[in-house]
Amino acid sequence: MESNKIIRRHGIPKENIYESITAEMWEVFSDFEGVSHRIVQNTNGGTEDNYTIIAFDPQEKLYIRIDPDAEIGAAISVHIGNGSTLGRDYFNLDTAGTSSASMCAYSFAKTPYGVVFSVLNLLESHEDSISDAELRLFFSTFADEEGNEYYGLLYSDKSGIDSVRYQNIYFATQMHSTLEILLGSSMFLGSLANHNVLCNAFSYSHPIVAPRLYKKLQSEGLVFGKVKIGGKMLIAGSGYALECIES
Repeated sequence: MESNKIIRRHGIPKENIYESITAEMWEVFSDFEGVSHRIVQNTNGGTEDNYTIIAFDPQEKLYIRIDPDAEIGAAISVHIGNGSTLGRDYFNLDTAGTSSASMCAYSFAKTPYGVVFSVLNLLESHEDSISDAELRLFFSTFADEEGNEYYGLLYSDKSGIDSVRYQNIYFATQMHSTLEILLGSSMFLGSLANHNVLCNAFSYSHPIVAPRLYKKLQSEGLVFGKVKIGGKMLIAGSGYALECIES
C-alpha cells in the first residue's frame, strides 16, 4: 500500500447503500494486515437481514458492523466484543440529512497509515456531495511503550469545530474492555489561532499513542480535507487528522 485513495460518492439510491458501503468499506480495510470480513447469516428464523462484520483481530474483540436498514439504508456501528450496551460496548455512527430522503452521499480516504470515513448524508439531490467536516470515524494504529501495536477507532459525535464544546469522542481499541469516551471541550484550545496545533492521538486509560493520527488542538478557521500542517500532509476531519503521503 503506497498511495492515498480518496473516494466521494453521491446520488446513491437508499436501497443500494448497504451493498455500496459494505463493498467499499471492505476494499479500504483489506490492505491492512490481520483485518477480515464476513457476512453473518440470519439463522433465528426471524425477519432480520444478514449483516456484515469487519473485524480487526482474530477474536473479533474490535469490529465494525454494517446492517441493512430500511429507514436510512445502512446502519454502521463499532463494537468491543459481544456486548450490547449502547455507549459502553458499542456506538452508532450518525447520519446527516433526513431519513425521508431517497438518496445518499458519503466519502472516505485511505492512506498508508489508516482510514477516515464520513457519516452517511441522506438527501434528495443527485448532485450534492458531503462536506469534509463530516469525516468523523478515524482508523489507525496505536503503539504502547514497548512498541506493541493495536488497531484503534476514534469517532467524533459532532461535525466541525463550532460545536466542539458539546462534542464527545468515542475511542475503541483491541486493548479496551469498554468504550473510552473523551470530552471534546477538554481537548480543544479554540479556533482563533494564527496557526494549527496538533498532538498525536492518545488514550487516557491505556498507555498507547497513534504515530500517524493527530488530535486537532487549535485551528486557524475551518480546516478540513487535504491540508499540510507542520510539513505533514493530512486528511483533516472533525476533531482529528490522519497523515497521508504527498502526491
